Amino acid sequence: MYYKGYYINVVMLDKSYGIPGCVKHNADDSYTIFIDASLNYEKQHEVFLHEMRHILGNDFDEEDVQKIEMRNHMNDYLEIASELFPDLNKLRIAKAI
Repeated sequence: MYYKGYYINVVMLDKSYGIPGCVKHNADDSYTIFIDASLNYEKQHEVFLHEMRHILGNDFDEEDVQKIEMRNHMNDYLEIASELFPDLNKLRIAKAI
């Protein structure tokens, strides 16, 4: 698939050894996303979006893997929060007197 200037291959793995997904930056500047085929459709979709954020976020230029994953998972939580609480950004926090 071609998306926003990136060539992306998706491979469904029968044996993922407990890893839901990962992405590899290939020598030809394309990317390959690997997804555990045993996951249900919803979880596969979540894994795909997570790996796409790594590609679109240029995470392959970053050295600190923990920092990358923390930032990426924070986006997961923000998306879930906005789905559950669509008016969350309209809330204001009041100080107690």
